[in-house]
Amino acid sequence: MKILKSRILLVIVTIILTGSISVYAARKYYASDIEYKETTLDKALDTLYTKTKTYKNLTETTNVEANTLLSGKKAYKSDGSLVNGSIQTYSGETSVTPSNAQQVLQTAGKYMSSNISVGAIPAGSENCVSGTYNKSANSQFDIDFGLIPSRIEMFYEYPSTKYDSVNILYDSNINNFYLILYKNDDATLRISDNLSLNGNHLISDYGTDGSIYASQVTYSYMACK
Repeated sequence: MKILKSRILLVIVTIILTGSISVYAARKYYASDIEYKETTLDKALDTLYTKTKTYKNLTETTNVEANTLLSGKKAYKSDGSLVNGSIQTYSGETSVTPSNAQQVLQTAGKYMSSNISVGAIPAGSENCVSGTYNKSANSQFDIDFGLIPSRIEMFYEYPSTKYDSVNILYDSNINNFYLILYKNDDATLRISDNLSLNGNHLISDYGTDGSIYASQVTYSYMACK
């Protein structure tokens, strides 16, 4: 009799426990029923999905670094770490006035939010002039540079069996006119005795170099103060 009662009791307990588990398992919990940081889980998941889809392409890697991002801007790397930009914005001068002295704008590695403008050289203040001068055959020449030069460089083709071309060089520190006479791959340097400066004017006479000035030629020149 005691054994029978024990078995009956075991069956009853088993039924109660099984019933309780079944009832618990049958209870469904929806994401909208779960609170998460002042919202519900379903809304939090929707927000996360939208942001992930909009702002991050999970199929591509990013290579953003602080020195490739403007200061004040932020971005995420592929590993999820946050990068704060370090590129500074240039805030110096944006206008340059030409002068004889070297001028440097400290723009290296900085973001330029505007153009740099270089002022025009006022008329009459140019340091150098350049141009061409056509000389007739068997004639002297008189070139007016419009300034008193401290340095002159001239070049012309010389149609002769003796030379192919000629360079004329002048520097006031040396106070001589030099001729560089080219023929094939050879070059001959000598001092000219038939060129002189008179104020703005370069004047030639024949002298001992007269033969190389006898032909009709076009000079290309540059003269600098």
